[in-house]
Amino acid sequence: MAKRILLLVGVMIYGLTGWSQNDKLNLLLKERENLIQQYHYYNKQNNNFWGKKSKKDLLNIIESLKPIINKDSEIIKEINVTSLKKQAITTVEKDKIERQVVDDKRVAMENFYDLKQEMASLKNIQKVKQREIETLKEKLTEAQNNKLESDKRLVIVGGLGIMLLLYCIFLKSNLVSLKKKRTRINKV
Repeated sequence: MAKRILLLVGVMIYGLTGWSQNDKLNLLLKERENLIQQYHYYNKQNNNFWGKKSKKDLLNIIESLKPIINKDSEIIKEINVTSLKKQAITTVEKDKIERQVVDDKRVAMENFYDLKQEMASLKNIQKVKQREIETLKEKLTEAQNNKLESDKRLVIVGGLGIMLLLYCIFLKSNLVSLKKKRTRINKV
């Protein structure tokens, strides 16, 4: 029965902490192992006349079990301390992660808001630029129409100028021919 309890306590200790997690726990387990060896030594003693355990043997067994029970209590206490430390560390880490998540959400929302504002600003700038483009297109169309009108006027004025020049040449040639006729008439 005692062996089963000891085995159960050992399994619990291994399951909860692992052998290399806590040096103090390892030390306590080694001390307990030494006490168990002492218990086994006294348990094997059969000093009675009939080859059974004597009263002294039984008292030695009981006395060897007391330190084992005390050591088990120390081990359980150390496991509880280790467990509390782990829970505290886990709680602190959980709180830290929760704070980080809240901070990350806040930063993400701020970034989202900033991007939304920037997008609205860019849309306004795009509208202004679009209006400027439309205004410039209108001015360009108007300038092209004005140029076309002035080109028409230039063509008309140029045509009239050429016609006047030709008319002037025609008149001069007529004038020269009239002078030659007069000079012939005057010579005759």
